[in-house]
Amino acid sequence: MTADDFQALALAADNRVVRAHCIPRRDITRHPNADAPSHVSVALLPRGGGAPPADLLAAVAAWLEPRRLLTSKVHVAGVRMVDISVTLTLNLTGDAVAATTQAAAVAALTGFLDPLTGGDQATGWPFGRAVYVSEIYRLLGRLPGVDYVSRTGTQDEISSKTGTELRNGAGELIGIGLAADQLVTAAIDPGALTLIAPVRH
Repeated sequence: MTADDFQALALAADNRVVRAHCIPRRDITRHPNADAPSHVSVALLPRGGGAPPADLLAAVAAWLEPRRLLTSKVHVAGVRMVDISVTLTLNLTGDAVAATTQAAAVAALTGFLDPLTGGDQATGWPFGRAVYVSEIYRLLGRLPGVDYVSRTGTQDEISSKTGTELRNGAGELIGIGLAADQLVTAAIDPGALTLIAPVRH
């Protein structure tokens, strides 16, 4: 049984499961970050998001139990969601409409970080993949009406209440790290995106 096998079986077990991720050598129900030989964990994202109901976890666990290797123990749990907030300044082009650009920025960020349709391939944010400051700059910098993107004062560009900050040797934030059973969810406040129109002479 490979990790892909466990994921395919979890998806087949119940149509309420929209994404599943297998993590070998891990018991995410008790010690999510500790190595656990002979243990296999499967993290589930249910339709509609949120925490999977107990009967869904039980159904998937019961489906996987007779199909596991005899020497392994399988654990099933919900995906842990990591909130991502963005604070940046959008410096606008002369023809930009501020409200339209702001709405486009919120939509772009929300879509990029979406657990089902986000990521570079638009197939859902990858499990355990960090969110980097540089890619947020790149995403917003491509939007129509945006001349360039800059930091807002001394505030970190992205933040999270539940993710792990990744900083370089100079102490600068470079991203928010995720554990193997985590996905991101966008908590985008339009008011945290400062818009500056060009100075007209």
